[in-house]
Amino acid sequence: MNEKSSSPFWEGLYANRDAVDTFGPPNPEILELVPTLPPGAKVLDLGCGEGRLALPLAEAGFQVVGVDVSEAGIAKLTRIARDRGLEIEASVEDLNAYEIPGEFDLMISDGVFHNIHREHAERLITEMKSHTRPGGYNLVKLFTTKVPPPPELARFHIGLWEEEELFDRYDGWEFLIRSSFILEDEHPDGSRHRHPINKILARKPA
Repeated sequence: MNEKSSSPFWEGLYANRDAVDTFGPPNPEILELVPTLPPGAKVLDLGCGEGRLALPLAEAGFQVVGVDVSEAGIAKLTRIARDRGLEIEASVEDLNAYEIPGEFDLMISDGVFHNIHREHAERLITEMKSHTRPGGYNLVKLFTTKVPPPPELARFHIGLWEEEELFDRYDGWEFLIRSSFILEDEHPDGSRHRHPINKILARKPA
C-alpha cells in the first residue's frame, strides 16, 4: 500500500491547501454559543484538525486549546493562527492516550471519536463531563453503525458507536441538540461520503 492510499484524504487537504474548509464551514450551533459563553472562556477542541472551529472561537476572544493526531493539521492551524494574530494552544496528540487538562467552559469532539478505540472514547467522554464547568457545554458528533463506512475510510473507523448510544452518556444534562441523521458529505477534493451520525450539544447543570 503506498503512502497516499494509507493516509486518510484529509491529510493531503490539510497539507496542500490554504482554505480551512476540508470539513465544511464552522458549525452554526457553535457560533450561536459564542455570546452565551463568559468573556475569555476556555475551550477544548478534541480533534481540531486545521482549525475549522478553533480559529473562529479564538477570534471571539476565547482561550482555545486544540489537539489533533494530524501533524499537517496542527501545522496549518498554527500557521493560520499566527498570520491572524491569534493565540491558540495547538499540539499533536493521540486521543487514545490524551488526558484532559484542567476545566473548560466548552468542549468539542466533532467527528472524531469513531476514529479512536472505543475504550478511550468512553474515557474521554467521562473526562469531558467531569472537566466541564457548571453551566458549560459539550458538543459531540460521531459516526454509528447504521450505515457501513465508505470502503476507503473503513480502516480508520475503528470505534463506531451503535445508534443512540451516545445519548445515554449525557443523562441529566440539558440537550440543546440530540439528533440522529445521515450526512451526505462532499469534500474539496471531490470525494463524497455517506455517514450515519449521532450528535449532541448538551449543557451541564449549573
